Amino acid sequence: MVFGLTKDTKCMTVEANQEYKDLMLYLSDLSSKKSCTKTTWQVWHCHYLSILRRMNKLRGLPSTKTVGTLATLIIQLSLTIENQLGPGSKRAALPTTPPLPGLTTEDVEDAMEFAGLSTIATHKHIGIDVWETSAAFAATGQGLCKNYTNCDACEQEEADMPFERVLAVSFSRRAFSAAYTSMQSAYMSWHNKDVLSFSLGLENLPQNKEEQVAFWGKIRDGIVDVGRVSPRPLTRLLLLGDEAHDARFLEVMRDALGVLIPEFPGSRFGFLETGMFLDPLYVTARGAAEFAKRAQEAPASCREPSRCQELRGPVSGSGQKSWGSNEEL
Repeated sequence: MVFGLTKDTKCMTVEANQEYKDLMLYLSDLSSKKSCTKTTWQVWHCHYLSILRRMNKLRGLPSTKTVGTLATLIIQLSLTIENQLGPGSKRAALPTTPPLPGLTTEDVEDAMEFAGLSTIATHKHIGIDVWETSAAFAATGQGLCKNYTNCDACEQEEADMPFERVLAVSFSRRAFSAAYTSMQSAYMSWHNKDVLSFSLGLENLPQNKEEQVAFWGKIRDGIVDVGRVSPRPLTRLLLLGDEAHDARFLEVMRDALGVLIPEFPGSRFGFLETGMFLDPLYVTARGAAEFAKRAQEAPASCREPSRCQELRGPVSGSGQKSWGSNEEL
């Protein structure tokens, strides 16, 4: 797990324990996603679990086992920060998450609370959580307005931004993932298509050469399958993960890009280099730190944009809105 302080400071990492790794594997399975609306039994079961959650919190315990596992790593990360910057240096944080089916916003927020941290809310975000793709996009300087403390200027600047067709690929010792999304503002957390596999992390690379070919072939096919969702040629590549600089992985990336953008065979190597502009291990943390900084310097509801008054129209002497004549309506 990686933590970013600001875009100008060093990032820090901590090694997750086996319990955390097993939890991530479980949450990546679609069967881990809890449903509370399909049947009467599910409704009552979720209500029962909600009561247990509240009781555990009242007793000073993690609200769920998942929360306890997440909080353990967050606390470890907090201690690492305090050792680097001194006591009291961490009070709030903005967590970013991969799109795991079984991971809920409530669990993340409860884990932060149990670890003694408040969660910084990015009021501009479109989506339930801040996903890694969104933070990585922001870390490259894309999709962010310059005048973020000025509501009007920022809104206008974001409206004029081009849409980017983004392919985000993560490769680590533990897992491989790929996602495609179309982004204008960096404050968007959704994917048109994504794939995640814990069996394709570098630690699972077979020793047998024939099996290695099959291993890298699955990664290539996964990248191509996701990238083909784009209706037009890709414009932005994001590389994430602690093994994204692996020479064999980069060769697979070049292969996949050759399929996805065959009309530009000479430029796809340059296209790959743009994805390596920032350290893939820390790119998400740096983007999250940028989001956190902007959220604190330009909080929600601090000022109403002037266009709101224009949309309301003139106000009559009685204090009621004057809509004008029927012809104007």
